[in-house]
Amino acid sequence: MGYKPEKGFWGKWDMYAEQLMLYVLGTASPTFPVNKEMYIDMQKPKESFAGIEDIIYTYCGTLFTYQFSHAWIDFRDMADKEGIDWFENSIKATKANRKYCIKKSDKFKTFGENSWGLTACVGPNRIFWWIWSKSKYRRLR
Repeated sequence: MGYKPEKGFWGKWDMYAEQLMLYVLGTASPTFPVNKEMYIDMQKPKESFAGIEDIIYTYCGTLFTYQFSHAWIDFRDMADKEGIDWFENSIKATKANRKYCIKKSDKFKTFGENSWGLTACVGPNRIFWWIWSKSKYRRLR
């Protein structure tokens, strides 16, 4: 999501990512609430990785997107009307992130059991995105 003068606005916030808190705050506002359908209609695709089942994943898969909203809202012991526990989902995504780094430690010398926590970052001559999912949105260049 962004803006370039030559291209205009691009991208949509229609899928689970770090803006989760905007949906929660917007729909819960006592003064200027947004339609609850915005939250309900947000895409929540699921995937499993390394024995961790049904992770609702983000379009880019970076660890930041799973944890950012938790800095502002305590999601522990809560589930929405669809039964989604965002706290548990972020735990599962964090565990998948670590397992991915361990799995790829033979390819990347800085990945491993005690060296993980990938988010959007720049590596030598590359841009890295965390890639545990088979989704077309995830890639490691």
